[in-house]
This record gives sequence, C-alpha cells and structure tokens, in this order.
Amino acid sequence: MSSERDNPDMGDGAHRFRVTVERQKLEEFNRAISRTADSETNAALRVPLTFPAVWYGMKDVQDCILETVGRADDLAQSALLHLEQTIDKPGRLEVGETYNLDIRMDRPGGDNKLKVFARVSNLREEPLVIMTSLFAVVHAQGHKQ
Repeated sequence: MSSERDNPDMGDGAHRFRVTVERQKLEEFNRAISRTADSETNAALRVPLTFPAVWYGMKDVQDCILETVGRADDLAQSALLHLEQTIDKPGRLEVGETYNLDIRMDRPGGDNKLKVFARVSNLREEPLVIMTSLFAVVHAQGHKQ
C-alpha cells in the first residue's frame, strides 16, 4: 500500500508513502473521538483535522519510524508515546481519495524524543495537511531509549 523513497521537498532522509482515506478507518476514528459519529450520514462524513495521525499506525510507517530510533529489530520492546502535535490544514481531505504522505524524522538533543514532520499532499503535490508530532521513545518495560 505504500512505497518509500527519498523526497527532496522534505529534505534529506524524507520518506514517501501512498495513503488513502478509507471510509471504514474514518468511521472507526470518528466513533473513537465523537459520541455523535454514528448519526452522521454518508454525505456528512468529513475527515477531521487529526485523522492523518492514523497513518502513523501503518506498518510501513511504523517500521520506518522504529528504524530511525534504532529499534527496528526489537518492535515488541519499544513504544512511542505521543506527547504533542501541531497541525496546519490548508486543504481538505476527501473520503476514498489517495494522497502522498511524506515524513521526515529528527532526534532533537539526541535524547529519548523523536520529532516527526509530516506533509500530506494530493497527487499534484499541493500540500493539504502539515503536521509536526513529538514522541517519547520508551522501552516496553519503562526504560527510556
């Protein structure tokens, strides 16, 4: 579902993934964040501002992130705790549409933090969502990495 390659627009070490706003995933996400989601009609189904964070859970994206933090061989022993996120949404995502997700990662200060810069663009390369997420990298037994 995704193809990874360098993306010079995001700087050195950026990776690109092909993502789709899948109706089922969107409905699950909406139910998790809203009590009124079940009453939405198909015509009223909108993609919330925070929905693109769901794509951090894709296996290829997770593998890329864990490789960056040096834990790719020890997936079961690592966890990422989402500390903060900023989102700018200059465009609109649509149900059923496919987009490019470009991510670049940085280890600020070399400590247990990981900063992920992400951009979602349409296939014409127009940016629709720009996110910055900060994670803490922890060992499953509570030891920081």
